[in-house]
Amino acid sequence: MDSTIYVTISLVIFLLVILVLLKPRRSYQVALINSYRRKYRLRPLRAYFPLDVFARKHTSYLARNRSCNHDRFEIRSAMIMKITRTDYVGENCIMYPSREYNDNIAVRLIEDWMDSPEHRTNILNPKFSKIGVSVVVKGQYVYSTQIFCS
Repeated sequence: MDSTIYVTISLVIFLLVILVLLKPRRSYQVALINSYRRKYRLRPLRAYFPLDVFARKHTSYLARNRSCNHDRFEIRSAMIMKITRTDYVGENCIMYPSREYNDNIAVRLIEDWMDSPEHRTNILNPKFSKIGVSVVVKGQYVYSTQIFCS
């Protein structure tokens, strides 16, 4: 088999596995965010798989380093702007003390972000139309990243 075909097939399988693993964790956060946006008469955000991939990579980085930060956001946002042909990107991340992730924890994460003026601004920004979400549970923490773009 030609190596190019093998790499392409491997990449497609990898992306499908990621999509299946991310969807349940992503869906509820997106629904919660959209309920807040509806209260402010903002259009709902649409889950966007390319942003999920960027969010997953950053969330894995946070979990590996046991921290919450926006390291390399300029690089991430430049890549996202190029891929999505947008001119504006936002990012929320959190490190929440919990050994598991479930709907109750998802609600707490969103509430914490809504209590933070900077994060709330991203969630309620009318310029944004797409979102990518990732969640990683490692040790005693839940790490999550949301990436927004227009």
